[in-house]
Amino acid sequence: IVAHDLSPADASQIQLERIKGFVTDRGGKDSHTSIVAKSLNIPAVLGLGTATIEVKNDDILIVDGSTGTMIINPDEDTLFDYEDRMSRYEDYRAGLLRESHLPAVTRDDVSFNLMANIELVEEIVAAKDYGASDIGLFRTEFLYLDLKRFPTEDELLCKYKELVELMSPNGVTIRTLDINGDKVNPYLTAIEEANPSLGLRAVRFCLENEDIFITQLKAILRAAAFGNIKLLIPMISCVEEIIQVKQVIGKAIIELEQEDKIFNKDIPLGAMIEIPSAVMMAEQLADHVDFFSIGTNDLIQYTMAIDRRNRRVAHLYQALNPAVLKLIKLTYDAARAKNIDLVMCGEMAGEPINIPVLVGMGLSNFSMNSVSIPAVKKLIRNIDTKHAKQVFEKIMTMTNAKEITDTILDEYSDILPLGTTDKKS
Repeated sequence: IVAHDLSPADASQIQLERIKGFVTDRGGKDSHTSIVAKSLNIPAVLGLGTATIEVKNDDILIVDGSTGTMIINPDEDTLFDYEDRMSRYEDYRAGLLRESHLPAVTRDDVSFNLMANIELVEEIVAAKDYGASDIGLFRTEFLYLDLKRFPTEDELLCKYKELVELMSPNGVTIRTLDINGDKVNPYLTAIEEANPSLGLRAVRFCLENEDIFITQLKAILRAAAFGNIKLLIPMISCVEEIIQVKQVIGKAIIELEQEDKIFNKDIPLGAMIEIPSAVMMAEQLADHVDFFSIGTNDLIQYTMAIDRRNRRVAHLYQALNPAVLKLIKLTYDAARAKNIDLVMCGEMAGEPINIPVLVGMGLSNFSMNSVSIPAVKKLIRNIDTKHAKQVFEKIMTMTNAKEITDTILDEYSDILPLGTTDKKS
């Protein structure tokens, strides 16, 4: 597919048996459309600007998702070269998959928990095949985007119940509706926002549309009677919001009791930490929740003040920027001080080059696209945590992302997976 843009809803509808890759004029490698491409395990090159003008029907294309390169009508030598590279990559992936059942335990015997981010119940089979211990993030908005209306409580319950029963006895973290932003609801009459990423999205939308929120909460609480569920609230920016959320949960519980429905009200409540203000108030937020989940995709976007779909500022989207690392460390310290669990569920957790830094910082729970799990597991099995902590302390004295990246490549070049240096370029 070559298109001006693909919404996350469009990308999620791609028929894998027919589509081998996609290219867009807009977007970037860290947009939600890119995340969907990773979960589908197909190459995508986004934000090329003029792809729809340059590419003609019946052109032969090479789409290299590892370097962000598209080649139009390659010559024979280039075609052979890429066919060889693709064959070697597939052999490498097959080798990783054979080891996906092995535990994520470091050389000095420290265990890590690797979970999967999914958007559709149908992805559970792949998550298990790739070695996920749990579902660390179930994005619920695609159940809404696939319909021409808001789903009913029973429709949501049917999906959530299927999800938890397929994963049982392992756990599932269900994130409440994160609509608008880059996931615009096609049947919702909304006021156009100049900057939707800073607008009425996620928990803000849910608190303003309480009836929609309560419907989802009731379905989640009912599904929790059939399996191990955690409830995760996205885009919390202040303590007042999590207090409001808990009040709405209380209303949902009262309605379920009045309707005499079977449900489980005693499920862990978590806040997504993806806004700098939430980081600065993390210790206070921890008094109101059972766990934190760091959403690095938006945390990086808001910290660096960039639109991650805008290719003109995409170079500033840096997971290893010192400011980003300091915010993650503050969140880790707050969770540890308040003795609550901490998970990283953003794309940063699935990029092998970031793992030594996160291990050195002390994080031990990561949730990522299923296809990333085998490579991250293998890397963790080759890391010594004591050495990682020493490298992390050195990294935290550095002032730019390039210096940090170069240090990681120098320290871990012998164990970083195939393609890591390509991604850097």
